[in-house]
Amino acid sequence: MIIDQRLPTVLRVVLCTLVLLLLATSCSRSEMTDPETLEASELAAIAGVVEASLGVSTSTQPADAMLRLADFQAYAALWSGGRSLARAWGGSLDEALEAASSAVEDGPAQVEFVEISLAHGFRTLDLESLGSDLTSIHRGVRGLQVAHGDRILRFAPSDMVASNLSFERALSRAARTLELDGQTLIQEAQVATFEAAQVVVDTGEEPALARQLLRGNRLVSMDQVSREGVADLGLGMQHWMLNNLHRDGRMTYMYYPTSGKESDSNNMIRQWMASLCLTRMGLATGDASVLEAAQSNIRYNLAQFYRVEGELGLIEYDGKVKLGAVALAALAILEHPEREQFAEPLTRLIATTDHLWRDDGAFQTFYRPASRSADPNLHNFSPGETLLLWASLLKEAPDADRQRRFMQSFNYYRDWHLANRKPSFIPWHTQAYYLEWQRTGDPRLRDWIFEMNDWLLDMQVYSRQAYDDTEGRFYDPRPENRHFGPPHASSTGVYLEGLIDAYQLAMAEGDDHRAAAYARSMELGLRSAMQLQFRDDETGWFVRDRARTVGGLRTTVYNNVIRVDNVQHTLMAVMKIQDHLARAGESPLLSGDPAGR
Repeated sequence: MIIDQRLPTVLRVVLCTLVLLLLATSCSRSEMTDPETLEASELAAIAGVVEASLGVSTSTQPADAMLRLADFQAYAALWSGGRSLARAWGGSLDEALEAASSAVEDGPAQVEFVEISLAHGFRTLDLESLGSDLTSIHRGVRGLQVAHGDRILRFAPSDMVASNLSFERALSRAARTLELDGQTLIQEAQVATFEAAQVVVDTGEEPALARQLLRGNRLVSMDQVSREGVADLGLGMQHWMLNNLHRDGRMTYMYYPTSGKESDSNNMIRQWMASLCLTRMGLATGDASVLEAAQSNIRYNLAQFYRVEGELGLIEYDGKVKLGAVALAALAILEHPEREQFAEPLTRLIATTDHLWRDDGAFQTFYRPASRSADPNLHNFSPGETLLLWASLLKEAPDADRQRRFMQSFNYYRDWHLANRKPSFIPWHTQAYYLEWQRTGDPRLRDWIFEMNDWLLDMQVYSRQAYDDTEGRFYDPRPENRHFGPPHASSTGVYLEGLIDAYQLAMAEGDDHRAAAYARSMELGLRSAMQLQFRDDETGWFVRDRARTVGGLRTTVYNNVIRVDNVQHTLMAVMKIQDHLARAGESPLLSGDPAGR
């Protein structure tokens, strides 16, 4: 968390202290209050009040439906084209809407969506309770209020999600707005949280349609995790990939839906995974234009990042050459039908992976700077990515020496993982070993795949943290496992990539119990992915450019940033799942039969 350096020193120190409290207690469970559920009549009444405030209708809403709505402090924001036209708080919904509507310069006719939060359950916090009440898991569900004297500043939970505003940044913004120094913030200001019923009204419907949301999104149920639902998930992600591939072949790395801007950061491993994904999209759909797009992307990446050094081919960015980037670039070229056009880079890239292999089976994970290879965490990623390349090479052209080195690495990293267990190791090695098992039937590969993925399933046991929209993600919030990393869409996606291979292995071995466990885990993970996807409906009221957003996957339920590997990993998993289902006929995966799971 970066504290705004423009703040006074004392206030920065105070806010840093608050951040440390948040981190120290991020897994504690404060008192939960379920989001207020509105009746259908109340939602209809809200839509009617909105229409009246916009001058669309003069109908009177039923008194019984309006009675309970009068109990809420209300927030209303008017949106058009992903931009907030006006926003206001009021003592009632009518008051908030009137204040917001009167602030729209060109009149309310241009309003597309109205975002509403009906606040309740205000609870003043002391310094000790900040750590449990203002953690990220509550972002987008709980709002924040900071009061000093007769001045009150509130942050609606739906608006915090729309603007990607963390509690820490909200406190920083409140301090600036209320002109408080650090000492006054601690001694005099009152910080409170509140719950809120969140509603978005689509004024383009006739009559206007009000829907209750959670964190600005609709909750995806397990009933929606069907073959049809997963197909829709995949199609949306395909559209996102193609809509974010630029004419010169460049792929968007990270996109901010709220501002409509891209990040200027980049990552070669994720870029080349996207290249591989585009090729697999083209092969899966049989669409020549997608394969041409993948070829354009490969050509762009080679022009920008490929370097030759002696007999070696390098993928270099920001002065770094990572083993994983080299291996995935080679794999992306290897799988493309027109790979002969890139024969020279492919040969040199493969040579680099060979060059970075060591006799004990370990890999040097950085070619440049070599000193970075000392970081043990890097062995959770690049070696598995490289072994997947090697397994693909062995499938095409068996080679006794490469097979010997492959199994030497298998032995080395099996022991290494048992001594340094992290979930991120598992999906890449699962994919590599499953591909080689298909070729050789080696029982050592089979048994290790099962051992790894059986252990991985524990990651989902605690996935539902406080609210139903978190269910299915691969994340263990317990303090002893915090080193496993934060929740992330890309993590869930890559675990799904490995699990579908483990599942197919269990099916091939007739291990029905294990296959059912893997199937259930994948269904939960797919539910999480569906929850994170932007759809072309009212859940994107704050989106600047829908063409570049729809189909993409948020990073978490409370962070709407789209990174390319959020989409790429999940899409490659979905394509593998669909391919299996097309070939397998009957399968417990996505069968719609809970008893079969």
